[in-house]
Amino acid sequence: MFSLWRCTKLRSTSGAYVELNIFVVDPETSCDSTTHLWWKYGLGIPGIVVYVLGLPGAGYVLLRKFRHKLHEPRTRTRLGFLYDGFRPEHYMYELWVAARKVFVILVTTFSDKKLQVLLVMGIIAFFLVHTVLLRPYQTGILTSLDTLLLACCFLTLWMGGVFVVYPNCQDPNDDGRIFCL
Repeated sequence: MFSLWRCTKLRSTSGAYVELNIFVVDPETSCDSTTHLWWKYGLGIPGIVVYVLGLPGAGYVLLRKFRHKLHEPRTRTRLGFLYDGFRPEHYMYELWVAARKVFVILVTTFSDKKLQVLLVMGIIAFFLVHTVLLRPYQTGILTSLDTLLLACCFLTLWMGGVFVVYPNCQDPNDDGRIFCL
């Protein structure tokens, strides 16, 4: 849904200075066109309300309503997919997982490329520390797997950040390239 807001500015290579605001998903569509605005506000806003906010909100309401019956077989059959694997006191941890996904998507959609790496690293670091301190999973192996996942994401972003901040790593004539190798 957020990709409906991804636009990029292109400049003409000819003699005349023309700047176009192009929709990244469909480069044939201008972000200033009425068609794109209809898609963005007609589909994007309702999609965000229903899908990005509505589904986690509905999960929260259901889990909150049945929080004293989560151990019962009928509740477990209906809502178990939302809280299975988590300790009873952390039955709503899946909402934290959804939040980290939404935050990463928001940052990658609406921020500058150089800033985006740092912001996503901060988000991942926050949720890594949050997971390590909270230990929400029923077993230690599940907590270790989620911690390993977040640590791998953090390290990948950190290494990728080197190439964003120092693009000369790809230049074979640069003396500083030895660092990148």
